[in-house]
Amino acid sequence: MGFSVCVVERMTMAKLFFVFSFLLFAFATSAYGSDAKHYVVYMGDHSLPNSDAVINSNYELLAEVIGGVEKARRSTVHHYHKSFRGFSAVLTPEEADSLSKKRSVVSVFESKSYQLQTTRSWNFMLEQVRSGSSKGLFSQHRNQIGAPNRDVIVGHFDSGVWPESNSFSDHGFGPVPNYFRGQCIPGDQFPSNTCNRKMIGARYYYQGYEATFGPLERDGRTFYRSARDDYKHGTHTASIAVGLPTALQDNQIIQGGAPGARLSVYKICWFDRCETADALKAYDDAIRDNVDVITLSICSQTPENYFEDAFAIGAYHAFKNGIVVVAAAGNGLDRSLGSVVNVAPWMITVAASTIDRDFISYIRLGTGDTIQGYGMNYNVLRGSYPLVVYTSTYPQSRYCATLNPAYTYNRIVVCYMAAGDDNIEAKAEIVRQAGGVGMIIVNEGDARRLQFANSALPVSVIGQQQGWQLEQYITTRSNPFATILPTEGLINTRPAPKMAYFSKQGPNPDITAPGFNIFAAYPGGANVLGVESGTSMATPHVTGVAAIIKATNNRWSVAAIKSAIMTTAFLHDNTGQPIQSDSGPATPFDFGSGHLEPDLAFSPGLVYDFDENDVIDFLCYHIRDNNDYYKLSNMAGRNVACKSPPVPPYQLNYPSIAISSLDRPISVRRTVTFVASGNNPRVYRVSMEYPSGVDVTVEPTVLDFSHGQKSLSYTLHFTPRRIAPGYAYTFGSITWSDGHQHAVRSPIVVRVV
Repeated sequence: MGFSVCVVERMTMAKLFFVFSFLLFAFATSAYGSDAKHYVVYMGDHSLPNSDAVINSNYELLAEVIGGVEKARRSTVHHYHKSFRGFSAVLTPEEADSLSKKRSVVSVFESKSYQLQTTRSWNFMLEQVRSGSSKGLFSQHRNQIGAPNRDVIVGHFDSGVWPESNSFSDHGFGPVPNYFRGQCIPGDQFPSNTCNRKMIGARYYYQGYEATFGPLERDGRTFYRSARDDYKHGTHTASIAVGLPTALQDNQIIQGGAPGARLSVYKICWFDRCETADALKAYDDAIRDNVDVITLSICSQTPENYFEDAFAIGAYHAFKNGIVVVAAAGNGLDRSLGSVVNVAPWMITVAASTIDRDFISYIRLGTGDTIQGYGMNYNVLRGSYPLVVYTSTYPQSRYCATLNPAYTYNRIVVCYMAAGDDNIEAKAEIVRQAGGVGMIIVNEGDARRLQFANSALPVSVIGQQQGWQLEQYITTRSNPFATILPTEGLINTRPAPKMAYFSKQGPNPDITAPGFNIFAAYPGGANVLGVESGTSMATPHVTGVAAIIKATNNRWSVAAIKSAIMTTAFLHDNTGQPIQSDSGPATPFDFGSGHLEPDLAFSPGLVYDFDENDVIDFLCYHIRDNNDYYKLSNMAGRNVACKSPPVPPYQLNYPSIAISSLDRPISVRRTVTFVASGNNPRVYRVSMEYPSGVDVTVEPTVLDFSHGQKSLSYTLHFTPRRIAPGYAYTFGSITWSDGHQHAVRSPIVVRVV
């Protein structure tokens, strides 16, 4: 016994975690066999008196299936007991199937792993505001966040944050809001006093990851078993949403959208993986913690069944509690229609587009000619150096995975990207260790897309055509040499915005926002900054705006905030032309209602509102069999009686209108609520952009709120006139304008069959 105690006392906390995690993983795999997997058992809302009652009830239910309470305890990974009911556990497929047949169970689904997907971006959006609008509203309210009675808390689901970053300083903040129920959970290099008056809460969840992949230590990668960020992604996205002003070397200031908002951190991602069971646990905590907005830069799935999508389930319970959930639409070269994720209508789904800035790092050849590249270089190369490029005979060296110092020392190395998401910083470090003084990356994708901070040595990224030009120079010279010039920030590039090539398409992103080459905080120090691209970066831009709207209009519903953001979007780039995608003019499948316009979102004039009852009607339409009625009642926490016939999804009072199969005349009803103030006009008149192949009429054509009405309804009558070929969709819009400041626009998408 004495020897055992001595050994334990000398072990580090990290080793103890590893031993515990390994034993848990070993138990799961040995006790259940190779077919055992990690499942989420979701049971909906609950009315049990307290958390202990929920947990005991969970054990009893599981014990009925796997044979005993003790075995149930060992099998369980997470309990969801604060904001809704359920658990996750390591089960065989047969046990999971048995649980799914229980009357109290809504769904049982395998816990899956999903990937993670300045301030020029904010200035760029504010410069695009329409003439005659309330320019300056966003900046005005942005600077007021944190004043008495104006607190707002953003819950951040990601890979954690770097707490020492200047973006998360609490200078000037008052006491933590007394309604916040969260905690600052200590962990690896994250003592309990790490939180402050800005970052007021921190939690981390690794149990689901380890139940699926085994102990975190197995991969041999650096990580912190705490809310400290070990992957860059979380620090970057959090600072875009709520980061405080940070000065750059050139006296520019970068800051997040809602710098005065509080931050509560929920670390659910380890390396590049985010487990759904952990995400659902974070939802359970964040709702109870009383956050106001949740930001989620994670790609889930396009749900075939809303009862089995953990992100949609968590967002549904957040919606019920008045919490706005903002989520990424997803990245990928597969931009086929229907590839957008996080599409539940009670979330805000964000696509990504470019801004009007490039980071240029020219390459000057020995001939004096220059090649335009892109980079983030503030290190200066003094003089020119020989160039070396490895042939395709040595692919590992060609991709700079391994290099021979004999050929690399004191040279600029030309490397090729093996994949679009190659780690440029890692390649640069390999070049540096092999004695290289600089690196040129040939990216056959979009060379403008930068994914690195200030690297170990100067780097310039060039496209395929520039790569051919460079290689021709190298192969036709006996002594080719070059230098990499320092980065120049090129502002006001045109056209911008343009849809990012990686932003997924359809069926329904709600909005697009800047997500290309976004400059924000990185881990590693107080003022470390870097560039990233993705719908992950677009999402916190919308989060920042949603947070300030929530703070300044705290009685607005989730749906009203979503409507304000969607119906005020802009549609044209800085050349005055319609926003483009790689395949031509962008459509609602690319950008939803358009590009985020912060100023107008604060004064939309009218909003489209809907509540939990409307969501229930929406879910009723997706019920497949009688058993789903019980599931829906469990999810809602009350008996649900679906209407007969069910309400079609296009009747949800959404800020856009989508009809996927128009084969006969139909009528769509919408209700708008007047939210303008002061002496704003109260009479709104309609204008239409008609979808081709469809006749559309509107009744009435005037909405008059001048007699004190809060809400008024209108009806659109759609009549198919010409069948679209194949699966083609046609687009239009309806706009209600007061002739002064407010133009409330909703996109229309129709397919005539």
